[in-house]
Amino acid sequence: MVKLSENVEVIDDFIRNFMLKNNMLRTLEIFQSEWYELRTKGIEINGENDFPDMYRKNEALNEELNKMKLEVESSKQISEQTKNTYDKLRKERD
Repeated sequence: MVKLSENVEVIDDFIRNFMLKNNMLRTLEIFQSEWYELRTKGIEINGENDFPDMYRKNEALNEELNKMKLEVESSKQISEQTKNTYDKLRKERD
């Protein structure tokens, strides 16, 4: 099993990235000014938790899936070779 190192992204970075990606520049400007205003006043923001980076988890799972697909394909080839050898030996015996 693959051990996944968890890369966390803080909520404010997630929100900023979302707004930039969707070209919400005015909303981003307002968000940043209010966010920094609250931070400079020392007000704690509710729900300011980190959350896992799902893209990294998905990428790790895709890599594991691809590795398993290669193993299955390799096992199929070995099985086919074994079957052919068995058939050949059986014909020689008969």
